[in-house]
Amino acid sequence: FDWSLLQGQPLDDVLLAGGLAADNCVQAAQVGCAGLDFNSGVESQPGIKDARLLASVFQTLRAY
Repeated sequence: FDWSLLQGQPLDDVLLAGGLAADNCVQAAQVGCAGLDFNSGVESQPGIKDARLLASVFQTLRAY
């Protein structure tokens, strides 16, 4: 999805979801949505969250 299409749109009550992971979470945060919804991008296999991947996302976002 081309997140630049959201530029200029009201995003105060929008959660951005779909394919979010450590490698794109900063770009996702820069879109300006109210929140980010991580799911498959932090799973080691379908339905199983990976603590290492989650930690990587949080570490990346803290540095942002």
